[in-house]
Parts: sequence; C-alpha cells; structure tokens
Amino acid sequence: MSSIRNYKIDNDPVAERRDERALRNFKSVLKELTHLLMQSTRSETASLYWVNKDRQQFVLESASSRIQKATFQDRVLFENSWMDAYKDLSEPVQLEVGTHVDASELTHYVSAEVAPVRYLNVLPFMNKGETVAITVLESNSSNVTPDDESAVLSYTNALGNLLYTFLELSDLSADESQWGQYDEMLNQVNSREDHAILLDNVATQLLSFTHKGGVSVLCRGADGWRVVMHAAYSTGAPAIGSIMQENTISYNALKSGGPEFSIHFNGNPRRVCASEPLSQGATLAVPLLLHDRRQAVYVVYDENPLLFKESLKHKMANLVRIASLKMMAAKESYKVSSDFMTNDTGAFNASLIERTLYNQLKRARLMPNEHSWAVMFSCEEINTLRTRFGLDDLKHLQKQIVSRSTYCGENTSSIIGFHADYIYLAVVQSSKEDGIEEWLRHISSQQDKSFSCGADNINLNFRSGITKLGPAHQDIFSITKSIKKAFSDANREAAFSKEV
Repeated sequence: MSSIRNYKIDNDPVAERRDERALRNFKSVLKELTHLLMQSTRSETASLYWVNKDRQQFVLESASSRIQKATFQDRVLFENSWMDAYKDLSEPVQLEVGTHVDASELTHYVSAEVAPVRYLNVLPFMNKGETVAITVLESNSSNVTPDDESAVLSYTNALGNLLYTFLELSDLSADESQWGQYDEMLNQVNSREDHAILLDNVATQLLSFTHKGGVSVLCRGADGWRVVMHAAYSTGAPAIGSIMQENTISYNALKSGGPEFSIHFNGNPRRVCASEPLSQGATLAVPLLLHDRRQAVYVVYDENPLLFKESLKHKMANLVRIASLKMMAAKESYKVSSDFMTNDTGAFNASLIERTLYNQLKRARLMPNEHSWAVMFSCEEINTLRTRFGLDDLKHLQKQIVSRSTYCGENTSSIIGFHADYIYLAVVQSSKEDGIEEWLRHISSQQDKSFSCGADNINLNFRSGITKLGPAHQDIFSITKSIKKAFSDANREAAFSKEV
C-alpha cells in the first residue's frame, strides 16, 4: 500500500501543452483500464487494438499480461493477423486456440513452445456503427460468469466515455490554438498592397479553410456582376466571366448585404449561375462592402457541408470584413458612386486582369480541361475617331466596345480589362480546346454592327493578338510579351487576329 500512497499523477500544466497532456493521460488511463479488465476477469492477458482501416493495420494501444516475456508488436497488418477475420465484429465472440485460431498465430508468446492460453475472448468496440477497436482477453477457462460480463460492460462504457471526453478536449484545444493562427492571418491583410493583390490574398486565405472546394471572387463590370478571379487551386470553379443570376447564393448575399450560407441538395441552390459545375456540399457567400456599398462577393464552397461550423463561418466573414476596412484605410479610396475595380468605361483595372491571368496560368498547369487565353485587341479606326469626336463621345464609344466584347456563352466566357488608351485586354475561358474561336466569332460579328459615336453610327474593324495560357509561359511578363507581339503583328498585317 505504501507504493500506492507514493504514486503521484504528473499533471503539471506548465510542463507541456494541454493537447499533449490530454493525450498522455488518455493513454495512461487506457493502460490502467486494460490491466483492471484483465484482473477482474481473471484472464492471463488483455490487449487493446485500434482498427485502422485506412492503413489496413491493427494498432496496439495497451496490453497487460501475467505471462513473463509476452511481447506485442505496435502495428500489425490485417493480412498478417488472426484478428483480420474479426475487424468488423459487432458482438463478443469466444475462440478456442487450435480450433479457431492456430497457436502459431499468437506471436506475442515468442518464447513459449506451446500457447500458454486456450481461449480468446474478442470484444469489439463500436462507434457510429463501425468497429473502431478490439479488446482481446486470453484465458485458460471458457467459463464466463455474470461478474465477468459486468466487468466487460463497465469496461466498454468507460472506454466509450473516455474516448468521447478525449475527443472533446482535443477539439477544445484545437479551437483555442487556431485563434492565434487566425490572428496571424488577419495581420497579413496589408492595406499597402495593391487592392487586386489584396483580393487575391484574401481568396487564398479563405481557400486554406477548405478541404476539397474553392473560392471565387465576383465584381461588377460591363453592366453585370461577373466571376473575375479564383483562388489558384480551387476545384469545380465557375468559369471566368460567368454572370451572376438571381436566386443564387451570391445574389442573396448581395441582396442582404451580409453572409449567406446554404447546403446544396441535388445541385441547388446554385452558387453563381446555372452553367457552373454541379454544386455539392455547402457554400458561404460573403459580400465585401466599401463605404456600405457592395463592391465584391467572395463565394467559398466545399464538398463537405460539415466543414462550415459557426466558428469557421465567423472567421471567413470577419476576414472579408477586415480586408474591406484595410482597403478603406488605404490612401487609395473609392467613390461610393463608382464600381470597385473598374474604370469609367466598365473595363476592369489592369491590376485585376493581371492577377486573374496570374492565377489562371497556375490553373492551366493543374487543370488541363480548363482552357484560358489572354487577348489584346483594339479597333483600327481609333486614331481617326479621336480627331473627329470629343472625350464624352469617345468614352461612350468605349463603354459600348467593352460591353459588346464581354461575352458569356454556353461553353466560353470572358472579362474585359483596360490596358492602355483604347487598347483592351481580355481573359477568355472555355471548356473546349478551341473555345477562343467562339469568342473571336462574337467579336467579328460586332464589325457588322454599328456603334453610336456622337450623332453618327460607325462600323469598327477589330485587331487582336492572342496567346493561350500554358507551359509556354513562366509568368505574367511572358504572357504580356506574347500578346503584345501578336497584337503588333495583327496591326502590321491588317489581320483580324494573330496568335502566339
């Protein structure tokens, strides 16, 4: 008894982290439970194994034995263990050595010529209808008394309660530690960065919360809300240029001015539009407000709807809110009456287009079925028009060009950005390898339609330089170099389009 009185539990909160201490205590209690079960059932040996079906292994948690020199392996493959036939056991079973199990398979008795036990009592531990652990009691007696059954029942209940408590403590510890990491993430939202880069950085941070999903960013331009950017490694993302439709999650977020969350059933509701990939799991849409005006929408989705706990949804919405505050605090400010990330013609800013191309180049390497092109284009009559018309008339003409060249078809869509005076940069995406031809046909059809400029109706002839995003490009600079060369060649040869 003196040894019991001198036994102390090491529970120093300073010596180690809470999660490490909880795991150590959990394993210690399991070891004591296994020993108590062996003693109360008068067994020779008791052992507890976790059933790891991902790695196809039995993982030893604890073992206790009266037999000297009993040695247990930490991990045993299913195929190498006699327990393989019982890994999905749902009810206790008694086995006889030599009849159901060969004595040579009890490898933990390595020094014994014959197995020192005759009967094996296999006790499954179930969780949510699945066998997650197996306890093996080894004995020389087949007799199971009511006291033995009571001891086994108490052991099983204690094991379940202990596992539940440990998981709860682990979740609490993880919840506490993640807030420190979250604060570091918020500190990385830098108001001194270009706002297009800041939009992308926030999308990347939101993507880090997902497991198998993505993040898309929508902004208003060319008379509609469109997808302008994805986090680079998003999966199942709607195409660049997709137009937001009513009764979608992103539309509801814009309408309410606050975060909107929905779980998808049979693909409904849609995230952005009907042409997007089938919606699965759940989606959270968070509007970005600058001076109380909706200027962008982040659409975050994942195939696992259980991922979106209330704490995670708060983190995502708060991250977007902090980004908007940093933008408003920056020296660059935005008018409440103007659209975010567009100029007076409705074309997106060059910095946003460059960031979109940067991400689409990454996606082109990872997703070969998603085809993207960069296109530089203008009209050949622009120099003549600049001498004939005033700035207001020319601005109205540019709005028409941006609106008509922005395209959203069944398989192909685009967004238009500003590059230089009367020169535009388009990002075209398609599910088809020759999808750029569909966009070129759309632009070509505009040459047969008149544009209003002042009191006149005029026809325009477009020239364009094209490059497809892929292995030929290393970065945004090589993309820009390629399309400038192709655009220059098209103007020099008076060709409708040139591709490099």
